[in-house]
Amino acid sequence: MALLKEIFRTLHIFWVLGRPGLAWGLYRDLGRARLTNQDCGCEADRRIQHRAVRLRAALEELGPTFVKLGQMLSRRPDLIPRMYIEELEKLQDRAAPVSFRAIKRQLVARCICGHRMEHEQHDPHCLHCLPLETVFDDFDKVPVAAASLAQVYRAVFQGRAVAVKVLRPGVLDVINTDLAIIRRLKRLLLWGLGLTGSIDPQEFFNEFQRRLHAEVDLKAEALNIDRFRATRDPEGRITAPEVFWQFRRSDLLVMEFIEGKAIAHAMKLGRPKRQKLAQVLVRDYLKQIFIDNFFHADPHPGNLFLDKHDRLVYLDFGSVGQLDRTTRREMHQLFRAMVDADPDRAVQAVLRLGQTGSSRVDPQGLWQELDRIIYLCRSRPGSRWSDELIEATRRSGIRLPRSALALAKGLLLVESVALELDPEFSFFDELQEMAPQLGLHMVMNELTRELPRLLEDYVELMRGLPELLRRTYPAEHGG
Repeated sequence: MALLKEIFRTLHIFWVLGRPGLAWGLYRDLGRARLTNQDCGCEADRRIQHRAVRLRAALEELGPTFVKLGQMLSRRPDLIPRMYIEELEKLQDRAAPVSFRAIKRQLVARCICGHRMEHEQHDPHCLHCLPLETVFDDFDKVPVAAASLAQVYRAVFQGRAVAVKVLRPGVLDVINTDLAIIRRLKRLLLWGLGLTGSIDPQEFFNEFQRRLHAEVDLKAEALNIDRFRATRDPEGRITAPEVFWQFRRSDLLVMEFIEGKAIAHAMKLGRPKRQKLAQVLVRDYLKQIFIDNFFHADPHPGNLFLDKHDRLVYLDFGSVGQLDRTTRREMHQLFRAMVDADPDRAVQAVLRLGQTGSSRVDPQGLWQELDRIIYLCRSRPGSRWSDELIEATRRSGIRLPRSALALAKGLLLVESVALELDPEFSFFDELQEMAPQLGLHMVMNELTRELPRLLEDYVELMRGLPELLRRTYPAEHGG
C-alpha cells in the first residue's frame, strides 16, 4: 500500500512539474546570458516573470514539502535568477485549516506520562490522560493561523493567554513520502531545474532534509526561542514569546500569546518613531550575528510584529542561523573593509570566505563591483547593499558557504523592512556606529578562545626550560 501511494505521488509530481515550459523554463533561464534590471519591462522579461509565477503556483499545488523546497531555493540568490527569487519569496505557507476534531484527536493520541503510568501518577499536562478542558482553562476551537505544517490556536493556561502550535495530522507521512521520492530522483530533479552544475545533489538533499526536520520539530523551535530570549535585554525593544516547557512533545509548542499588530502597521507611526524602529531592528540583527552568533534566518515581515508597547516581536524560530568561527571572522572583516571604504581588503575577505575552485573567478571584476557598492551605500542613503553584494560574488564566480548565504538573506530581509520604515535609512551608518563594539567583541572572543591554549603552552615551556638550558649551556669540565 505504501509503495502504491509512493508511485501515485511520484506520477503526480511529474505531472505538475512536467507541464510545458515550467521547470524546463527555469532550466533555460538559468543558462541565459542576458542583462536586466528591476525596471525592465521587455517581452523576454515578461515571459520569464510568467514562468516564475507558474513555478510558484506548481510548488504550492504540490503541498508543504515543495513549498519548503521553493523557500529553500529562494534563499539562493547566488544560483537562481532575480525574478524567480522574488516570486519564490511569495510562496504562501498557508493552508485551509484542519478541523478541530482532527487536531484534538492528534493531541490525545500520545501519552507523555511514560513509566509513571504503571503507578497511575499522570503528568498534569498529559492530554492523553486528562481532558483538554482540564489541562487548559480555555481553548479556542478556531485557529488564529493555519499553515501547511502546523496550526496555531489561542488558549488560556494557568490564567495566562497562550498560543498553542500543533503539527497538522498526517503531515509527517506526507513529508516522508516526498523525501523518499526526492532522495531517489534528486539528480533528475536538479537536472530538470538546471542546477546540477551548481549544487551537489547529495549535499542539497541533506540540507533540505535538515531544514524540514527543523521545521517539524517544535521542541527544537522552543529551544531556539529560549536561546534567543536569553540574549535579549528584558527591558529592550526586541523580544520573543516565552515558552511553557510543561508540555514535553515535539509536535506541540505552547508559548506566550503576545497581543500585537503586523509590522506594516508601523507605517502609521510618526517618522521619528519609524526611524528609531528601523535603527533598533538593524542594530539588534547585527548583534545577533556578531555577538550572539545566533540569528533569526527568516525575518520577513510575517515573522515580525509590534506589541502594545511598540516592541518588535520575532515569531517562527524553525529557521535560525549560526556562523562557524572562520566564516564569522571573514564576514566581520568584509563588513569592516566596506565601512572603511577599502575594496582591496573587501576582495580578500570575499576570496577567503568563498569557494573559488573555478577559472571563472574574476578578482578585478569583483574589486570594481565592491568599490561601486561601497560608494553607492556610503553616498546614497536608502540603497540596499545585501543583494548587490550577493549578485557581485555570483557574477565573479565565487560560491559562498551556506551559512554566509543564510546570513545575507536575513540581512536582505531586515534591510528591506528598515527601508520600508525609513526610505532614507543607511545600513552603513549603523554598521559604522557599531563597528567599534563589534570589533572589540571579536577580539575578546578570539582572546577568550586562544588564551587558555597559550597559557598551557607557556606553562609547558617553563617546565622544560631548565632542561633546555642544561642542554644549551652544559657545565664546563663537568663542574
